[in-house]
Amino acid sequence: METENSDSGAVRSLRVSMHYRESKGHWEQNSVFSLETRDRSPEMAGRCFVRLQEPSIPPRLQLYCLPYAGGSARVFQSWRDILPHDTALIGVEYPGRGRRISERAIDRIDILASQLVGALADAPPIPYALFGHSMGALTAFEMAHQLSNRGASLPILLIVSGHGAASVSSVDNPVHASPDDEFLGRLRKLNATPPEVLEMPELLELIMPFLRADFRAAETYVPAKRPKLDIPIVAYGGLLDPDVSRAELLAWANETTAPCAVRMFPGDHFFLQTAPDNVVGTLVRDLTQALHASVSRVTPGLSQCAPQ
Repeated sequence: METENSDSGAVRSLRVSMHYRESKGHWEQNSVFSLETRDRSPEMAGRCFVRLQEPSIPPRLQLYCLPYAGGSARVFQSWRDILPHDTALIGVEYPGRGRRISERAIDRIDILASQLVGALADAPPIPYALFGHSMGALTAFEMAHQLSNRGASLPILLIVSGHGAASVSSVDNPVHASPDDEFLGRLRKLNATPPEVLEMPELLELIMPFLRADFRAAETYVPAKRPKLDIPIVAYGGLLDPDVSRAELLAWANETTAPCAVRMFPGDHFFLQTAPDNVVGTLVRDLTQALHASVSRVTPGLSQCAPQ
């Protein structure tokens, strides 16, 4: 069974998988996981951030969405038809996939977050929010801390989805370093990867390195001891998720001095896919409240971390 810091989002479409197959020759030259350098060149933002929706009017808000392990920026593409026209939907692309397929995968949350924070320096000066699911929740949380430490502009809202609070989650049976058969068995049990993908040896050879890197990043992350955030947090969870309990979601209240709330949705760990209209509708309401509250520093509807 998946533990809280392992991540169950591994390559959810053949369309994405075939992209990696076509790029095999390029990927094989870049299969080392760790990356210690920080690239803050102007081009980095263009590689890290994929604009999934260009607002038809000047945007009043930018929503950065960080995917689960094995996911790409495109997993949030369906949201563009549900979000308001004044919201810029931006998918975060991790190295080793999509337009960053030639880059080395990163197996540490803090390093990945540092790279993304550096890229944010080139973003337009518009209010923004961070949304992360599972591994993405940890990365967004770490980004918020690094932004705070640097005195940078902070998100008006941090939405952590499909993961318990970083300070209370633990991994009992990490799988990132397991033999291939055991690792693939975990992927099959999670039912997050199309079965046909797991039966294609050449394709597995391409995707296993960044899958293992993502799992290692999520399973080994230990947040540094530092002051609490001063950012409103909303935690999203699936009512049938066997690995993320309501209590672990409520514990996000201990990570901030600002208001916190918990929202529960029908479904398991992948409730984002099974109830997208419900999730995005709730997200729009939370973002609207946070945007209004960013002026007065009072957050209506987020006054306590209680399930809703």
